[in-house]
Amino acid sequence: MRANVGRTLAASAGLFIAAILAILGYTIFTIQSRASEATLVDLAGRQRMLNQRFLNEVMIISTGNRSAYNEANFQHTWALLDETAQILIYGGTAVSSEGSGGTVEVPSAPTPEIRQQLLEKRILIADLMSRAESLLREQPGDPAYASELAGLLQTSARVHEIANNIVVGLTRYSEQKIANMILGEAAFAALMVMLGGFLTWQVARANRHIQNEMKERERAVLGRLGDGVDLGVDGAEA
Repeated sequence: MRANVGRTLAASAGLFIAAILAILGYTIFTIQSRASEATLVDLAGRQRMLNQRFLNEVMIISTGNRSAYNEANFQHTWALLDETAQILIYGGTAVSSEGSGGTVEVPSAPTPEIRQQLLEKRILIADLMSRAESLLREQPGDPAYASELAGLLQTSARVHEIANNIVVGLTRYSEQKIANMILGEAAFAALMVMLGGFLTWQVARANRHIQNEMKERERAVLGRLGDGVDLGVDGAEA
């Protein structure tokens, strides 16, 4: 019985250590995932800035400031916009921030819904360049200029809207992961408390059983000693 108690205590200690290590590992993994998700949110938010910059650069060129420098700028901005959208969909290496020279590894889109939004936005980004090129073929006084400009502005607004939705979706996804982590750890802790209570009850039960056995043995020994004393006294009287 004592061996059983020892094994129970050892099992309890091992179980609690394993549980603590599991919770610690899960927490570290979730925190690291949150860092990756923060990068996703930052990159998705950067798309809004690139979209606005691209539109401004196209407008500068379309109003007569056509130069190799300005045209190179808007081409570069569109390339960043498209490349960032691709990385957000499939994952990859992205520039951490413009001018920093550093890079960061970006995971792929975490949910099918966000992935679908990114795919739609990438199609719109291609359309954005097509409309910009059509606009730049026109002059501000031409009849087609206003129509091309309206189409460009509409597409840009749609890109911005989807970018906002993606940022909101990524933020909610990250927050939900943290909430799930807290709920999971709370449930696991409750389970461990229940298991600890059960094991404590088992040990206490075993201890009571051992104590009862020891009392029974003590009474039996005392009984035998008492019988021996009685026999000795009877022999002496005889």
